Amino acid sequence: MSIFNNYDIETELEDKRSNTNRNRRRTDPWWLYTIIRLGVPAAIAIYLTYFLVSTVNNNLAQAKELIVSHVGDTLQQKEREEKMLYTLQRICANLASTNQERNECFR
Repeated sequence: MSIFNNYDIETELEDKRSNTNRNRRRTDPWWLYTIIRLGVPAAIAIYLTYFLVSTVNNNLAQAKELIVSHVGDTLQQKEREEKMLYTLQRICANLASTNQERNECFR
């Protein structure tokens, strides 16, 4: 009878240990459970991928802002140059003495 009692006690101890491990795992943070499940190298690779993606996203957002501001500046510059060209053509046409000289102003 002592053999069965001893077996029952050992079984109960094993059950308690496994329940303790399960309860401990439930209270662990999700990232710790992921590292345990996947392994340290995979967790490092996943973190580095996340870090690089977030860094690239930030850099792309900054580049987009610079491009948008550059396009706006370029359009303003183009408008100023067109106005200046129009003004110079009118000055040239007003100073021209013949029709041929006036036509050369608008080439």
